[in-house]
Amino acid sequence: MIIPTVIDSHPDHRALRVLLSRVTQLIGSPKVLEYLIHKPSVEISRKPIALRLTPDETKIKRQAILCHEPQIALSGKQFTQFATTNEFTIRMTQYRVPQ
Repeated sequence: MIIPTVIDSHPDHRALRVLLSRVTQLIGSPKVLEYLIHKPSVEISRKPIALRLTPDETKIKRQAILCHEPQIALSGKQFTQFATTNEFTIRMTQYRVPQ
């Protein structure tokens, strides 16, 4: 499972991470990776893992980005630049999740 990182500076992304962390604990997900969207709130000391996307995956990623109409209207070029063939993620660090 790939989930947002808790060190993302956007509060909505951090909140989603907490929720998904709880889900992974409940279902016993064996392998969890984190991804960063916005500038991290702390320095990252872990080495990122590069995931290579297929052309179909890249197309789907671009289509998903284009679904964010308000962001596209404001900064479309900036957001569509994320539709690349590489994804970078980091291995999950265990954080204490509020009960």
